[in-house]
Amino acid sequence: MVSSGAGRGVGPGAGGATGPGGDLLTEVLGPGRSAGGGLAVRGGAGGLVADGREMGAAADALRRVGLSLGERAAEVGLVVARTGLTGAPALDPAGAAAVARALAAAVGAGGAAGTAAACGELAARLALAGAAYEEAERVAQRVVAGVRDGVARAAGGALGALVRRPEVVLPAGAVVLVAVSGASLTWVVVRGGGLLGDLGDRAVGALADGRVDAAERTALVAGTTDLPGELEVLARADAGGAARALAAEASLLAAQHPQLLQHVVAAAPALAGAALPLRAGGTDRGAVWAGGDRGAVWTGGDRGAVSSGGRRGGGASTGGRGAVALPGGDRWAWPPRDVADLAAAVAVVGTQDGALRPTRVDVRAAGPAVPVAPARGTADLLARARPMAGGGALSPGGRATSRAPVHVERVVDAAGARRWVVVLPPTQTTAAPWARATTNPADLGTDVRAVGQVPTAATRAAVTAMQRAGVRPGEPVLLVGYSQGGLTAVQLAADPALRERVTVDAVLTAGAPVGGFDLPPDVAVLSLEHEEDWIASLDGGANPATPAWSTVVRDLPPGATAPAPGEAPDGMAGHGLDHYGETADLVDASDDASLVAWRERAAPYLAAEGTTASAQLFLAERRPVG
Repeated sequence: MVSSGAGRGVGPGAGGATGPGGDLLTEVLGPGRSAGGGLAVRGGAGGLVADGREMGAAADALRRVGLSLGERAAEVGLVVARTGLTGAPALDPAGAAAVARALAAAVGAGGAAGTAAACGELAARLALAGAAYEEAERVAQRVVAGVRDGVARAAGGALGALVRRPEVVLPAGAVVLVAVSGASLTWVVVRGGGLLGDLGDRAVGALADGRVDAAERTALVAGTTDLPGELEVLARADAGGAARALAAEASLLAAQHPQLLQHVVAAAPALAGAALPLRAGGTDRGAVWAGGDRGAVWTGGDRGAVSSGGRRGGGASTGGRGAVALPGGDRWAWPPRDVADLAAAVAVVGTQDGALRPTRVDVRAAGPAVPVAPARGTADLLARARPMAGGGALSPGGRATSRAPVHVERVVDAAGARRWVVVLPPTQTTAAPWARATTNPADLGTDVRAVGQVPTAATRAAVTAMQRAGVRPGEPVLLVGYSQGGLTAVQLAADPALRERVTVDAVLTAGAPVGGFDLPPDVAVLSLEHEEDWIASLDGGANPATPAWSTVVRDLPPGATAPAPGEAPDGMAGHGLDHYGETADLVDASDDASLVAWRERAAPYLAAEGTTASAQLFLAERRPVG
């Protein structure tokens, strides 16, 4: 399918080439076709997507029609010859001749036989075009990926060689040591100057009369003893400030160059694989990654197999990679084939919930279900996530909470049919992914695990909440998620085991890096993204542009992400839920065919005459095992 090779905003824009060919290029290579209101749309029911496989199937159908028509024409011609209509005397010679001429026209070059030939020719042309499209996409993807991964492998190889060569590392380490020492000395002088000055003043005062009495001596000793601790307090505060400043600068840079970030993320697996040519513990005997009865042995080579689940391109040969499924749903595949492989490998050693740090999730109802007004549109559905996110990119209150909320809403139409809207939480804590002190399942570790497409505490919490709310098999469910919530929603929809128990009918995401997932064609998806939101680029590629999956990309108006007077620029401003609410309003007002189709799909979950709704909030908390 010519649709997935380019990232957001790469290539010609919506105002570029015109005509069918130009429209297709804009759809495929650019941010998408213009949908008015500053929106660009890729995929969906109104998408211009050339699917080589579908074209091949259509060509085969045309070929069969042509063959059938040809056979019918031959049969009619044989009947004409056998009945003698073409020359035998008849009661009505003129009429017989007219019938013969009509039959000859029907089965001749201008009739069935000609149509059969035209069908055959069109089938051949269509099959060639489909093959050409498929090959063109493969070539384009190979060229882009080859250049990107070639550079990444070269950089990774150089980095790996640096690490493995002591004669290079030691001089470099000496330079770093000198630099760090010089920076430390400068910091002590600048930031610790006040403390040192106070201590110096005490010493000068004590020595002013030429003697140091007991009280002065005690004060000097105390000041000297306390100095390291006071310097440490300053250092910790400054280190935190430096880390925050660095994170803010990195975030701002990413927001200014989201397409570049997308390519950097896509190249990361090749770089990591080249920099760390890992084997199983450096031996051929394998390595135990987790102790006790949860241990799993990685033997490397082709013996391991990784379940692809809902991964795009899943099921391909490991190609000599060490790959294995681990307890807790973790997997290890090295060198990583894609962003999901790399994130899954990081998740093994750097997050909770998996093989090394298993956890359970406790889910309880915050209260009974209460009547609510049904949502009126896409913006209203997304607004259900606002209490979870505080209306911003990351709720300050969310950083302190220990439980993640899951909103489960039952919608009953006038006929009594039940449907469900499930709203999943965004990232709510910035604690380190491996920190056991974090009990909120909506943490950074869940972000890493979700991108790696391995089970998370958030997915388990969502399933438990749906079960306790009373979701029955066969009842349609619409999953809604902003940021990490969108990742969780798509991960649930991609899980074949879950779909056996829960009928995921539709998914709405905002600001979520979900391009690495492959969903069934009967699940309708609408993904909202902003050009200025680098979070959506962390999947390393564009979302699938299929008839069922529409992606709306909006370039925010000038000044929308500008800081307030006196405030520093915020690289996360484009990720704000308030901006996504505005984008959802534009979706509700758009007449783009894909967005109209989405609204029709979502209509049964929305307000209508006789429709009622009730909502129940569940709170999920992670608990360590053992």
